[in-house]
Amino acid sequence: MSTQTERIEIAGLPPGTRDALEELSRSEGKSAEEYLRTLIETEISSSRQSQDNELQIKQEFESWEAASDEDWRKLEGKMTEVE
Repeated sequence: MSTQTERIEIAGLPPGTRDALEELSRSEGKSAEEYLRTLIETEISSSRQSQDNELQIKQEFESWEAASDEDWRKLEGKMTEVE
């Protein structure tokens, strides 16, 4: 299975940034490109996870808002049993 990849060029970095990037990447045993790719993929994955969590919380909240008084009494009863 082949994976399609894209190429990104980063321009306009402040002086010394390239040197710092190369030092960090060497400490990880990677090339600068591999190191940046890992950072980007991690950020995207984290962002997606955060969005998924926010969506789940929103859906749960909406279901709570739709709960009837009877549902709330049942929930309170269950909570009391656990305590």
